[in-house]
Amino acid sequence: MSFPIFQIPLPIFLVAMLFFFFPVAVFFSIAQVFDIQGQWGLVFQKIRLLQYCIFILCFAISYGLLFKKKFGFYLFLFLSGVLICYNLWLIGTIAFGGSIFIGGVPIQYSHVFLSAGITFTFLALIFYFLRREIRAPYFSSEERGWRTSYRESHPIPYSIYNQANEKLGSGITANVSSGGALLILPDKSKIEQGTQVILNFKIESEDKVVVPIQVEAKIIRLFKSTKGDSLAGVSFLFPEKDKETQDTLASFLDRVFSPRFIVRQLANIIPLETSVAQEGTVYDISSEGLYIMSNSVLPTKTKVQVVWQASFLGTLKVTGTVRWSNSDGIYGKPKGYGIKMESIENHFKFHFWVLWQRIFSPTIR
Repeated sequence: MSFPIFQIPLPIFLVAMLFFFFPVAVFFSIAQVFDIQGQWGLVFQKIRLLQYCIFILCFAISYGLLFKKKFGFYLFLFLSGVLICYNLWLIGTIAFGGSIFIGGVPIQYSHVFLSAGITFTFLALIFYFLRREIRAPYFSSEERGWRTSYRESHPIPYSIYNQANEKLGSGITANVSSGGALLILPDKSKIEQGTQVILNFKIESEDKVVVPIQVEAKIIRLFKSTKGDSLAGVSFLFPEKDKETQDTLASFLDRVFSPRFIVRQLANIIPLETSVAQEGTVYDISSEGLYIMSNSVLPTKTKVQVVWQASFLGTLKVTGTVRWSNSDGIYGKPKGYGIKMESIENHFKFHFWVLWQRIFSPTIR
């Protein structure tokens, strides 16, 4: 869910407002405690230097979170960590019979529950902000917004048309999610930011049948990649009556974007046409395919066999087709290529090995 005016995710907007209004709330609380409402000069005199520093920090965090500044992200993590440590210390001290006084007032056992609630809240917020699609705008070199769903590098053939059904070009996606995509545009494409277009995709069903789908989209931004490719970020516009297309795309993405597990396994890659092996590294793997990190990038549509040693399981062999080549190491992947698996020599050993990766290897998403 996004705050509609600024297209900011609602949790980020609420956290930013919390930090913005916290100094204001403390200011009026001090006025009420000392019964000096309306005498604002006296209120400023009652505020200590440390409190002023915290106020400035809160305003900086609020500004940084709303306007996608890296310093705001780091300050939020820092202050959240300080508050968590403070509340854990408070809980521990009271739990072991200690006494803590704030402003001459002793902290009661009931305050422990409040401290625990604050601690878990900030822990949840930290995990939320560390999500890849949430933290990305704070570290991106390009101006970009937040995404409601995770995008994975995946080449899907597309054709793009304007509202008059005139073809503007064709190409492949750099990445895609259920809410949008990043398109690699053809040279000299006449596409303008902010316009609505029609995209025709070709995706594969579970039984390997190519299924064409048509999606309306809006061009959100246009920019150049580091190697000079023209790219377009698009947001899908699904009308309510077109739920079937949305479900078809979502089903395809759920299948293709099954969790990828970091492997870093040395392997031999053998193109079936030449039978000349080359070395590479299985960078990550999913139930649908694997990504090979290699300085020698194979072209798309190359049929290959990937062979590697899986410790006590012995040799594993997978045959597949190169679906996309990434010779410049962009779009969130190192230099290499993605392979769609088509056959496995020993299913039992392979699936046991994948289960082992699920348990002991970190997941990318």
